Amino acid sequence: MERPTSLSLLASLIIIALLINAAVVIYYRHDTSLNVHHLRPITESYTASATQSPSSSLTRHLSEKEACFQEQPRPCDFDYEWRPLSPILKEPRLRNQSSGQWLPVKRPYSTPSRKLNILYFTHIKDYLNRMDRYYFDEIDAAITHPDLNIYLWGVDFPNYSVNLSTTQNIEQTFPGVEFDVIYSMDGHGNDPFPSSAVSVLTLGDCHWPSVCRQELEGNPFDDVYALRYAGLIMDWFRPDQWDLIRLNAMEKKNKTGDLDGYEKIQNRSMPFFFHHTDCAPETVYYPAKRLSPGEKWEDSRPTLLQLIGSTLASLYPLRNTIERGITDGIIQNATIFWHPGYDHINPNVTLNNMPIGVYTSSEKDTNVAHLKKHQLNFAQVMRETQICMFDSSIVRKAIRKYHEAFMSGCVVASDIPIEMEDMFRDVVIPLRQDMTAEEVNQVVHAYLLDKEKLEWMAREAFYRARQHWTCRNKVDRLLEVSAKVLQGEKGYWFPFGFSALCRTFVSADRAMWCLCIIALLDVYSVN
Repeated sequence: MERPTSLSLLASLIIIALLINAAVVIYYRHDTSLNVHHLRPITESYTASATQSPSSSLTRHLSEKEACFQEQPRPCDFDYEWRPLSPILKEPRLRNQSSGQWLPVKRPYSTPSRKLNILYFTHIKDYLNRMDRYYFDEIDAAITHPDLNIYLWGVDFPNYSVNLSTTQNIEQTFPGVEFDVIYSMDGHGNDPFPSSAVSVLTLGDCHWPSVCRQELEGNPFDDVYALRYAGLIMDWFRPDQWDLIRLNAMEKKNKTGDLDGYEKIQNRSMPFFFHHTDCAPETVYYPAKRLSPGEKWEDSRPTLLQLIGSTLASLYPLRNTIERGITDGIIQNATIFWHPGYDHINPNVTLNNMPIGVYTSSEKDTNVAHLKKHQLNFAQVMRETQICMFDSSIVRKAIRKYHEAFMSGCVVASDIPIEMEDMFRDVVIPLRQDMTAEEVNQVVHAYLLDKEKLEWMAREAFYRARQHWTCRNKVDRLLEVSAKVLQGEKGYWFPFGFSALCRTFVSADRAMWCLCIIALLDVYSVN
């Protein structure tokens, strides 16, 4: 007699869960986001024909795209260009004394004629050893901006003292310089930056979300949190979660006797969060140049299929399947580009002659030449490959490999991330994370039969990346979000679309709407 009641309850709960899930599928369009209204719907079935010709509506600018695609490396007339600076960034600014947060800058603006001072603040180990150069590639672009003075400095750089606070270190190292924006990577200690600057902290992977939140509890004074992956904002930094971070931070300040810090955190409202997607430098990642009029896209790409990236099964299940499929001979005509590791130490580092605060282009600094060599080698591998195979991880995020492959003219075979979906529409060979090696082999070889279609996918992906994923785009987003905060904006900013769907983390944490569905399945299994 209890069974119908349980089923009725289950049905009601499932309906509620579906409504919740639907409510959190968020598509936000900012007026400066993607202009891809002309794109066809993405192919939903992985078995869809790979021989379908591109729509004529998509080839109206073919000659323009094709010319630049074939003549790399060079600028394209559709490349992203610097936007004018918001005048608010140069205006005098004041913080609320009780909370430390910005008071809105009032019009009219006087627009002083000066350059902005931007400090990129990081740890010397990240600069010297970190293989992922996403942060430093952005600086390479920033130094070309005509209205910015760029500085690079941070923990354990020359002149840094462990006996001084972060603010004291900066003021001692750069006397007389007032920074407009300070942009830091992955934390910067337990005290705030100089109050004159808009403080922006960028965060990458949150495979263990509790660790990311604890990092913010140590120093919740940043004005903006810039996350490389959009979905993590909704998963781990909703208002209720931020309030818990704030309370824990207050408790820590109270225990250390920092009453001023305690009161400022107590009086602070929630900081600004935004999606700060990765970039790829087009001077490194670009397609091979056609050497003759008759040369085809595939002629310069002798490698048909290449698996790239870490194959750790707990984080990258599809890559692990593809790796085993290649080594077992199931996926044919494929090779593996083995992951070189995340940190590489140069035993011949010389910091004595390193100018304090001055950023030297990565192409010129011998201290990071070993890292540049890895990057150039990786770019060459993709430049010579027709189909690059990887996945978005169990977190279903738009990792930087998408940016790099799109720029390089290598067609991506992967699952579709649940962010920036319009960027991937029609130009990615759609795979599923639960596919078998046999299924992957069938799909990619079907696409290999139509080189014309593959070339169109590569060219269209290149076209989109050069408009939206250059490192100039990323620098401008940093400046734009700083202006938003000075205008008094609060909340979230998603420059691209994204979907707040279910994802998994290495720590087995899940978003609350996914936990709801799992709980419903557990109820059904018990009854």
